[in-house]
Amino acid sequence: MVIKLGRWRRFVVAQIGTIVLLTILCLSLSVNVVLGRRIYGTAKPVSALGGIKLETLVEDIPVIGIDGKSAVLSLVGDRPTLVYVFSPTCGWCKANYENILALADRARSHYRIVGLSSNGSIEDLRKHISKAPLPFEVFLVDSAKVGNRPFLVATPTTLLVATNSKISRAWIGAYNDDRGDEIEKVFSVRLPGLVTGATPGGL
Repeated sequence: MVIKLGRWRRFVVAQIGTIVLLTILCLSLSVNVVLGRRIYGTAKPVSALGGIKLETLVEDIPVIGIDGKSAVLSLVGDRPTLVYVFSPTCGWCKANYENILALADRARSHYRIVGLSSNGSIEDLRKHISKAPLPFEVFLVDSAKVGNRPFLVATPTTLLVATNSKISRAWIGAYNDDRGDEIEKVFSVRLPGLVTGATPGGL
């Protein structure tokens, strides 16, 4: 009888261990599904994205660093990249300043974050950054080499680029209305809202 009870206990312990492992596996799969949906979630129609096509490969981008040196920016990496396209002379970028700071603070642990100034000179960018610092890498797009890139046309534009350098999400404009609501949901962030009294023109 003692032997039978011992076997039964071992059997019960083994089954409990199996159940625990299965539970952990299910939770892990659930987390991966949630993260996958955040990155590759339901896409808006291409017509609503200002010509930016989702799943488009972002080829290496010719840029100029704050130090004035030319470089080539690759978005291929071991984690997704959040790309923020702005301009020193963009009034909506000025209005969106506190929002991008909040988003960057929230996203930095999960994403690489890159800022791209789509026009102007390196001096304009340096002046802009001195007045409105951005807590991530910032480059000036080399307009003489970059060619036609639809995601560089409107500012501000925010892209979520997967590890294979393909666009998985795109938001054109400042973070207000439905756009702001969607960004809050995707990144689990609370946005402070647009800067009051922002008007066209740079910072």
